Amino acid sequence: MSLHGFRHTYTSLLFESGINIKEIQKQLGHSKVEMTLNVYTHLSRNNNNNIGSKFDNYLNN
Repeated sequence: MSLHGFRHTYTSLLFESGINIKEIQKQLGHSKVEMTLNVYTHLSRNNNNNIGSKFDNYLNN
């Protein structure tokens, strides 16, 4: 894996672990949060499959 690929993976894992996107943006040195969100975060299958459960939990709490 290239250094650039590692950066994408690292950023995606930070995002999936629940770290605030603004904190990730600051760590990566991006001036705009859109750069961090659009280029460096990728949804995993696990995140994508939890959408219904998360919404259901929100509605029932």
